Parts: sequence; C-alpha cells; structure tokens
Amino acid sequence: MLQEQASHKHTAEMKKHFISAWDALLARSGIVAYMPIIVVVILMFCGASWQIFWPSTDAARYQCYALVFWLGSSGMQVLPASQCAFLHASTLNLAPFHTLPFEYPPLTLVLFSLSLLAPIPFYQLVFAMWMALTSVLIYWLLLRYGPRGAAMTFALYALVGAWATAEGRFDLVPAALTLLCVLAAERKYWTAAYIALAFGTLLKIYPLLLLPALFIAEQRAAERF
Repeated sequence: MLQEQASHKHTAEMKKHFISAWDALLARSGIVAYMPIIVVVILMFCGASWQIFWPSTDAARYQCYALVFWLGSSGMQVLPASQCAFLHASTLNLAPFHTLPFEYPPLTLVLFSLSLLAPIPFYQLVFAMWMALTSVLIYWLLLRYGPRGAAMTFALYALVGAWATAEGRFDLVPAALTLLCVLAAERKYWTAAYIALAFGTLLKIYPLLLLPALFIAEQRAAERF
C-alpha cells in the first residue's frame, strides 16, 4: 500500500513538473519561452552547414546576382567560374547597375546585397545568420501577438519542413512580411498592413493572394460591406 501511494505521488509530481515546463515553454516571456527557437536555429544551421561554401547553392546564386549588379561583369571575377555559369553570355560585358535577377523580383537585390558587407568567402555564412535572425523575429511576433502555442508550432514546422533549406534561402523574409500584414490587419492598422503586403509581394508573388481578403476586411471594418 505504501509503495503504491509513493508511486502515485511520484507520478503526480512528474506530471506537475511536466505541466510547469510546458507552460513555461508556451509563456510569452522569459528565457525558457525562447528555448525552442534557439534550438531550432542551431539545428537549421547544422542542416545547412554542409552546403554553406558550395558554389552551386541558392545563396551562392544570390551572391553572384548581387556582385554583378553592383560591379558589373567584373564582379564575376572574384568568384569561382562555376558559381556564375548560369548567367547568360550577354551579361559578360555589362556595366554596374544593369543586371537584375532573372527569376527573382528586383527588390530581392536588397536582401542579396546585405551579406556583401562580409568578406566574399563568408557570404553564405552571413546570409544564413540573417535568415536565422529573421526566424527569431517571426517567432517573437508569434510569441507576442499570436495565439498561445503559435510560436512553438512555427518552430516545429520550420524544423521539420525546412531543416536544411530555411537558412540558405530568403523565403523567411516574405513570410515575415506576410505575418506582419496579418497582425496589422487584425489590429486594423490598414496602412501598415498594405505596406507589409506590398513589400512581401515585391519579394515573392504569393503574398498578393491576401489582397482580396485584406480589402474585404478593411471594407467590413469601415461598414462599407
């Protein structure tokens, strides 16, 4: 009997500790609340680390576009020959500010150029750090303004679905802008919502799908529908 009571007491204590830890993870403040995204960022960096210095990754392509835009065809001379092999032959003799990305909107050059502040060999490493900061920003926004558990869900999905790619591509930035649009619209900051949506669309086309819903929500808030 005493052993059974002790077992029940131990189980109850373990359950209590588990619930306390889970509540701390889902809290909106405190260092424990940020542990999931810290772990996820480290794991995503490990997932992308094997390709950080490859000349054929997406980030390597971004570096080529940025250098060719700012330096013209001479920008390709500071990179391995294979890294910019995808560029058309017509770009080989262009002056600076004449070459835009073929498959990306022009505004992406801003994102591609930020990592040029680092030495050329470390471009992809710095780019991964920028994306890591973006993922932390998304997590913070969801933790502060989203429903309970939304930040944890984002961290889990980012780890499962983009473990090896999230920090090597710029997709997190339009995702953050789309989230800002939704959060601003929820609080009826319509101008801010449209600005965030516009910048998101200038980076990727998919945020434009929110425009009809955003317009209808604005009209309903103004009692025009």
